[in-house]
Amino acid sequence: MPVLETGDADQLKAEFQLDPGELEEVRSKAFTLLDAHYLDACILLREASQSLHVDGAPRRAQAAAAFAWVVRQLRLREDVKEIAPPQFALHRGWGTALERAYVFIDLLRQMNFTACLIAVPGTDEQAGPQWWAVGVADGNDIVLFDPRLGLPIPGPGGSGIATLAQACSAPQVLQQLTVDKKTPYDITADSARKATIYLTCPLSGLAPRMSYLQEQVLSAPPSLRLRVDPRALASQPAFKDRNIGFLGTGADPNSPLRLLRSFLPRADGGADGSGRKISLEQSVIPWENLPQILQIQTLPGEPGNRLRNAFRLPFLNLLLVPNRPRDYLLRGRIEEATKQLVSVREQLKPRSDEARSEADLEQKVTEWAKEAIKVYASLSRIQNQDPSAQSPDSEAVRKQVEELWKDPAPLRMVDRSVAEPLGGEITYLLALCKHETAERAQTKLDRSGAKATSAEAKSMSADWGETAHWWQTYLEQYPTGAGAAAARWWRARALEKLGDRQTAAALLRVLSDDLTPLEKTARLYLAQQLKTGQ
Repeated sequence: MPVLETGDADQLKAEFQLDPGELEEVRSKAFTLLDAHYLDACILLREASQSLHVDGAPRRAQAAAAFAWVVRQLRLREDVKEIAPPQFALHRGWGTALERAYVFIDLLRQMNFTACLIAVPGTDEQAGPQWWAVGVADGNDIVLFDPRLGLPIPGPGGSGIATLAQACSAPQVLQQLTVDKKTPYDITADSARKATIYLTCPLSGLAPRMSYLQEQVLSAPPSLRLRVDPRALASQPAFKDRNIGFLGTGADPNSPLRLLRSFLPRADGGADGSGRKISLEQSVIPWENLPQILQIQTLPGEPGNRLRNAFRLPFLNLLLVPNRPRDYLLRGRIEEATKQLVSVREQLKPRSDEARSEADLEQKVTEWAKEAIKVYASLSRIQNQDPSAQSPDSEAVRKQVEELWKDPAPLRMVDRSVAEPLGGEITYLLALCKHETAERAQTKLDRSGAKATSAEAKSMSADWGETAHWWQTYLEQYPTGAGAAAARWWRARALEKLGDRQTAAALLRVLSDDLTPLEKTARLYLAQQLKTGQ
């Protein structure tokens, strides 16, 4: 097993300001718990990249397909308090522009690309640099993708993808993104010329043992990219004569170097003691939909905990648990994801319909809760007096507890509360499954280079038609849902492929959703492109 030589360890310690725990993680001769999570992320992104079916395509086309996938899978939300490592952000399904950038860079690494994060000087010196774009090395060029827009930076005249050199030398390259002066693009050629390139290295990727794992154990194709060599990254021709740095040379726990270790609890090989992973799990549960009668302030203790757990589990299972719908979708196993989503949807509907039809359900649960509080108080009192609790009084209370849970009312209340938000998540993911199917079929057809046969054109139209239908279904059933803005974007994409550019452009001009200014910039730019036929 290769190990880090003392001189190399000292160099890494100085360059990245590694603390003793981080240095030990890199120098360890044995694989660590953190390695398992790092390997899991690499495998997930490798499977995702393979599912795009772009191997052999031009490199810029491969990068563009990977970026589009990241944008589809990670809805933009800038109100996230603490960013998550790529695999956790992807399972959650939304994140900041910086989280999008981290996911994209790691995805490209599994596709054998070198990418960087580009920053420009901030308007406020004390605020530090302003993160701008992900740059992808392509020969001597750096090709630009803006995760804040959700778009590649268009090349001159809207053709192709802009390079950093073009953005610096031709002001109109970045200016073309400003369609409406109310939503201007915020980067100019002047600020682009002052850009700094930041390379990223995950902590586990610096460990020599990753070379052994990559080359000796997991060498069979499709190979994984596990070891990250900082010197090799910096030596790329595209970065020659550029202002280059490594992200994570300070103590920022949210830099790619430290993010996974800072996020995971100590029991998982991390260093977090504040519950960041638990906070992420909580963030996918729509607690605002839980009725007051079931909340902890109203129904504390064991009965409330059981019901709140019944409320939270469907969302965790759908989004965060391995081998469940969201996980399958991310790994490109779309048929399996769809099958599970349809099954959950079919099970949810009759239960929620039955719960909705019970007119006096709230009153029943209110009475049940009062009785539950009394019964569990009696049980707690008896257990405190006699831990063995074998007295006749104890047996009587235990029977009361059993009788309590035979009443279906509280679980029906949970079903009623789960129905709306879970139904929205399921419908959104089903639409996304249809969209991913259509994108892959479109990629295959475009790469063939031949004119589509009548059967191929019909099949392609059916795929995009079904995609448009599912996005519309989501918008009709959940018009104020968390995914409504994204659903309009992706429905517009499907309508464009179906030839209905006018309706697609109209959808993109709907800016009433909770969009960031730059998301509005992107949509207005796309709408203009549809209007002009580009």
